[in-house]
Amino acid sequence: MVDTAEVAQAAQLASDLAAAQEQLATASQQSREAQSEQEQATTVADALKAQAKAAEKRAASSAAAAAALVRAAVSRAPTEDPLAAVLDGPGNLLGKLGAVDRLRSLSADGERTIRAAGADARAAAAARTKADRAAQAVTAVDVSGSEQAVADAQSRVDLAVAALAAVPTVLSADTGWQTLTVDPSLIPDGWTLPVHGPLTDGFGPRPSRPAGTALFHPGDDIGAACGTTIVAAAAGTVVEAGPNGSYGNFVLIDHGGGVETAYGHIRDGGIGVTVGEVVAAGQAIAQVGSTGASTGCHLHLEVRVNGLQIDPMPFFAARGVTIGTR
Repeated sequence: MVDTAEVAQAAQLASDLAAAQEQLATASQQSREAQSEQEQATTVADALKAQAKAAEKRAASSAAAAAALVRAAVSRAPTEDPLAAVLDGPGNLLGKLGAVDRLRSLSADGERTIRAAGADARAAAAARTKADRAAQAVTAVDVSGSEQAVADAQSRVDLAVAALAAVPTVLSADTGWQTLTVDPSLIPDGWTLPVHGPLTDGFGPRPSRPAGTALFHPGDDIGAACGTTIVAAAAGTVVEAGPNGSYGNFVLIDHGGGVETAYGHIRDGGIGVTVGEVVAAGQAIAQVGSTGASTGCHLHLEVRVNGLQIDPMPFFAARGVTIGTR
């Protein structure tokens, strides 16, 4: 008999795990966004820092030129009038007037140099202010805090997994092959465990991408030796049975009401059903393998509702079945 208290406990723990997994996914996304924001802020800060250095170099050069002009002006006799000296000196009038024009030009150049030095100094100060603010923006991005949030969320997931694993598996599959291995009258709500073994990888983000798989893992992986019997999780009709890309050899069963279960990485020659075949809950349908994008013998189990892949663990737990242990 099925212990209804254990089923209820498993369902609650599965719900807790699903919530923890969602928090982990959110924290992971926020951490990636924080890292990206910091990288962009660092790029901007580095560019502004380089611009500030260039502006300060220009300001220093302008200031040196202006200082040289000031020193030259100070070195002249305070009573000396340059224009008068030129006009009163020897030479013809046209030559003297030409000299006056050159002197005025030099004076105008000096004024421009001094004004340019002031403008360059102000530009350098503004560029340095922008660079300093950009540097502060880099340190304001709390990457370490977001990484700690991910670690905390992962800890909650691990605790939830451990708590769920402590609840005894309600039913486990037999090791037979071409026979009905479980009495349907003992299956709570008509659902059973497709294969018995440890949960080696769960539903959710998977940055490591083993064997080049996608960043998001849309099912649960249950470790089991190659050749181990896989049974139908519930009664239904086989709608796919054969090779299917990264899934390797694959079986998809339609249980009605928009619910389907998928079984991947089946061994070569290990599919025991055909498309259109009606199967009972607990009926042997295939054997564990490592075909497709797989790094070892295991069953990849998915639950799909109206075509959308959902977390199998809380779905099965709500039906009285616990999926594996870590």
